[in-house]
Amino acid sequence: RHDGDAAASEADDGASPEPARPARRAGGSAARTRGAPPARTVAAGGDPATPRRGDGATESARPSPPVRGPDGTARAPAGFEERAARLTRRAGAALLRGRFSRARSLYRRAVRADDGHAPAWRGLGVASERLGRTHDAVRAYRRYLFLSPAGGDAAVVRARLEHLR
Repeated sequence: RHDGDAAASEADDGASPEPARPARRAGGSAARTRGAPPARTVAAGGDPATPRRGDGATESARPSPPVRGPDGTARAPAGFEERAARLTRRAGAALLRGRFSRARSLYRRAVRADDGHAPAWRGLGVASERLGRTHDAVRAYRRYLFLSPAGGDAAVVRARLEHLR
């Protein structure tokens, strides 16, 4: 036994005939010794309190019920309407710069945030039409007209719809 040997300086109770091994690395991060449980993996957001999928923690996978407006129609939860409006503004700027694919992507994110945000559906129709995605444009224009049948540009959208059919 050498005095400078870190493995040999540990207390030896004689129970293990196997020589001590150096610490192993788990995933290239913190050292892990034999028999110790693996270190808990931190979730994507960096919050160790948030469990990752598959770590055995039980969490509810049920979506929250839809928020209802005064007339009983489903509405986006608070915060989602503002997010949809913000994404729609960004998409509109991309559309004006001729970045149709980027605009379409942002409009799609906006309608996912708030399915009832009519301007996002109109913009999605315009961007899809510019990209030659006629079926998607027709679908988006129809949704816009369903949500805003008397909107200021409803007549223009109806004309675009007739032109695409």
